[in-house]
Amino acid sequence: MLMRGGVAGPRRPDARTPSAIVRAETIVRFTRADRPGFSSRALGWDTPSEGSSAGDHLSPHAFGHTGFTGTSIWVDPDQDLFVILLTNRVYPTRNNDLIREVRRRMADLAVEAAGRQP
Repeated sequence: MLMRGGVAGPRRPDARTPSAIVRAETIVRFTRADRPGFSSRALGWDTPSEGSSAGDHLSPHAFGHTGFTGTSIWVDPDQDLFVILLTNRVYPTRNNDLIREVRRRMADLAVEAAGRQP
């Protein structure tokens, strides 16, 4: 739904046009950086920035979020792609911060594997 401008439902050619759950303008507002140049944060989401967990291959319109245990999700509507990483980086201790580079590399590998590198 987030990748399709607020519309959920089947993509079958013979299906009736599904109605939007959320207006496309609302999704844009929540997924675009609120203060570009100052912060990469949007309203509830993050946007790609240098060194972020988005890696280097997601488009500028991608948006994502990370979690304490190392999880991350990145959605890229321009490439019709999303990347979800589920981890438990607090095992055996919370001092393990190597997940930062793993998130970046995972996002890049997913884009490359899908053949959608911008």
